[in-house]
Amino acid sequence: MTPRRRYQNYGTLSELNVTPLLDLAFVLLIIFIVTMPLLGKKADLVLPSTTATRDALNPAEVHLLSINATRETFWNGEPVDRSELAARIAEAARSEGGRSGVVIEADRSLSVQDAVEFLDLISAGGLNRAALVVNPGETPP
Repeated sequence: MTPRRRYQNYGTLSELNVTPLLDLAFVLLIIFIVTMPLLGKKADLVLPSTTATRDALNPAEVHLLSINATRETFWNGEPVDRSELAARIAEAARSEGGRSGVVIEADRSLSVQDAVEFLDLISAGGLNRAALVVNPGETPP
C-alpha cells in the first residue's frame, strides 16, 4: 500500500473574511464615541401651556414701535424723538390701564443693547407687554 499523498484542495473557501466587518464595527464605534457627548448636553424643558385664545390681545390695543438703522423711532407710524416716545408710552399706559402691548420692529443692524434700552423705556412707561418682530426665514449677512 502506498501512502496517500495529500493534495491541496483548490475548491471554494468556506471561511468568512471578517476584516470588512471589523472595519465597519470600528467606524460605528467611533461615530458613537463622537456623538455621545453631544447627546448628553440637552436640557429637559417643560414648556408652558395656555388656555388663552389665539387673539389674546385686542389689535386696537397694540402699538407699533419702529426703529430704523439710524435709531430714528416711529410710534404707530409717526416719527417721534426719545423724550416724546416716553411720554406717548406713559399716555398709552394711563389711557388703557396697562393692558396694551407694544410690538417692536427693529432694524437688523441694531445691537441687542439698543433693543434692551427700548424695552426698558417701555417698562418704565408702565406697559408690561412687548414683543419683537423677527423674520425667521432670513439669515444674517
